[in-house]
Amino acid sequence: MSNAYDEASTDDVQMRSAGTLCSYCQSQGKSVSYKICSQCRNALYCSRDCQKKHWKVHKRECATLATRRTDAKSRGDAKAQNKKASDKNCAVDLDTISEPLALTEASGVGHIVFVFVPKMYLGQMKHKFTFQINSEGREGTMEFASLAELDPQLRLFLYCGFLNDLEAAKAILPEVLTGMQTRMPSGTTLDQLRLPHGLRLLDHAARRGNREICEWLCTLTPASKGGMLWNSAAVAWAVYTGGKDLAKILIGLGADPSYTEPEVFNCKPPLFLAAENAKLGCVKYLIEEVGLDINMREEKHGGDLLGACFFGMPSSAITENHRQCHAWVQKKMREVQQKMRVTANDSLATTN
Repeated sequence: MSNAYDEASTDDVQMRSAGTLCSYCQSQGKSVSYKICSQCRNALYCSRDCQKKHWKVHKRECATLATRRTDAKSRGDAKAQNKKASDKNCAVDLDTISEPLALTEASGVGHIVFVFVPKMYLGQMKHKFTFQINSEGREGTMEFASLAELDPQLRLFLYCGFLNDLEAAKAILPEVLTGMQTRMPSGTTLDQLRLPHGLRLLDHAARRGNREICEWLCTLTPASKGGMLWNSAAVAWAVYTGGKDLAKILIGLGADPSYTEPEVFNCKPPLFLAAENAKLGCVKYLIEEVGLDINMREEKHGGDLLGACFFGMPSSAITENHRQCHAWVQKKMREVQQKMRVTANDSLATTN
């Protein structure tokens, strides 16, 4: 008989919150039906395929998480804390968690996982940071008893992203800058720092919807070439999680609304990313206010914007939000095409 933790298994669970994130691909809101790890009941997945791909990483903590499950009330508290951690614009309070808390984030080149354990277990267990880089087949794991044991750069990323702690980020910044001067090539700037899965500080903060931290980061370097907003995918990550107001702020500060890179799921444009995740408010903003071309094409990401609305999704995963986004894009495309025909006819009449 095989060990219970030699292979992955899941149970179906209904998660209707828009803040629910898949532990592997970080897709958000694509389906109300998620799968939860049947052993630890901690990791959530949008599909069986994502669960299988993540098992190589998750199996290392699955058995430990399972053995630390408490009664039903504690599990309920842990689920509430996990949901809170997934929602943007809220900090994670590590002092209040009652069960191990997994914070995951995936990109087009890899993914990272932080597993924090409650204080009561720290004598027997440690916190853990795991990463995997897909293209290089490289992965790593480190354990730590407190945040103070982490490299200052990694702590800065935590404060700017998952923990959403502006004051802690400001406090650790001088130590980070000192370390950059002594350990990194001359001329290295904050905007060049990346997590193992490729996200920069501003990208990481924008993806979590941490508006105040994003604004603070943008003041640390000039908006010109070499600054925090130069070649930044922050707008893409903001609209990925529905952060229209944050996207407005970033674009107002000089961020490129069209910029993408391999980390953004194989160079997916921000407009396509918003449509695929049914963020209609962001789609409308990028087209009607920013002026992005609704007829742009990206063959590897669905062809046109209509294709992006349902790209790569089984019919069972299409929600009402996806249908509404698709209907609006279709209507808007017809309006644009009609205006183009009228303009062409007017030009022809003038010529004749």
